[in-house]
Amino acid sequence: DELTITSGSDTTLADVKAQTLTAKAGGSIATKNVTATTANLNAANDVTANGTLSGGEFALNAKRGNVALNGGADVENLAASAGQDVTQGRLVRADEATVTAGRNAILDDPQNDFGVLSVDAGENTVVSDANDLTLYARSGSDLTAHAENRLDMPEGASSGRDMTLTAEDISANALTAGGSLTANAEQTLNLTDDATAGEDMYLTAHEISVRNLNSGKFLTALSETSFAGHDLTAGEDARVHTYGDMTFNDATAGGNAWILGLGSSAALMKFHHVKADGLDTAVLLERGYMDYWRVTAGLDGAAAVRHFEGTRLAGTLEQGTKIRVYFPYGGSLMPRDPFHFHVRDLLQNVELLPFEYEAKNMWPPKPRLNLHVGSDDIEINLDEYDYWLLDVPEDETKLAEPLTVGEK
Repeated sequence: DELTITSGSDTTLADVKAQTLTAKAGGSIATKNVTATTANLNAANDVTANGTLSGGEFALNAKRGNVALNGGADVENLAASAGQDVTQGRLVRADEATVTAGRNAILDDPQNDFGVLSVDAGENTVVSDANDLTLYARSGSDLTAHAENRLDMPEGASSGRDMTLTAEDISANALTAGGSLTANAEQTLNLTDDATAGEDMYLTAHEISVRNLNSGKFLTALSETSFAGHDLTAGEDARVHTYGDMTFNDATAGGNAWILGLGSSAALMKFHHVKADGLDTAVLLERGYMDYWRVTAGLDGAAAVRHFEGTRLAGTLEQGTKIRVYFPYGGSLMPRDPFHFHVRDLLQNVELLPFEYEAKNMWPPKPRLNLHVGSDDIEINLDEYDYWLLDVPEDETKLAEPLTVGEK
């Protein structure tokens, strides 16, 4: 019923079957198959399970070394603590598991089945689960977590470097990554608190619901149906694409901003302010209507709805020194490649015609309707973008000056 082993050096156990197993070694412990209701293995160096661990509660502690689950485990409760690494050789099944590693925690067998898993690793963490997984994780370096079905992180997660999450459905509280943050869900991605990445952030899902997103470099969010968020901030470019409704508060980019609603069905794009300091700021909707306060572009800016449907609500567009395209209700074409285009590309499209009666402050005046595009504030040489103006200078001295157009 009860087996207790104490050794001052390395200890090797053959197959063990006991109600309670307690083993303590001043060196390392190596086991074959162990079946027990309760098992407690403590070693100053390594704990290596070369056979299968099965039964109730198992606690493995390698003070200065590694815990290696080479034969896998099928237990109710597993606690593994190592001064170095915690690794596995075969699949592990546990209703509850707690893993603490001074260095790496590598539980990457795709057939693993953890009900609830808590991981605290000084360096890298890799976790894989064949079903639903509830994960509590903190990693000093990289964190990679995969669940075949649902990945639930009720207290969020943190990593010193990159964080990568993949599952059919992902639900998480606050996420913090010192490097890049990648979350890829086949169905829903639901973040109930802020997400922060020191470098790039890349989110993809069928449906995305988030709060504040903060990225030190590039911010990308791609949704097949809808996107809902609060404030979106990127140190460099910000790109948000969806094929359905899109709502958020402010989007601020240190570089370029592309906010695109693409799709054949009517959609609502609603936000407060999009502001970018780079070359391009494009807020484009394929079909539906926009409701916003302001779009501010560093240089080239565009705000457009190609096929207008719904209540006519739209804000103002402000830009820097070059091109401004403003088609709030129709007249614009969506870019052929939404991942690679510039606002100036919209001006060079011969099918892009001004929507004369709906657009705000449309330039040029009504008699000049044969131009490819309209804009209300242009301060560059217009022939660079296929504009043609009548050569009617006020006096001869004007002929030597660059061609510019003022506020109207």
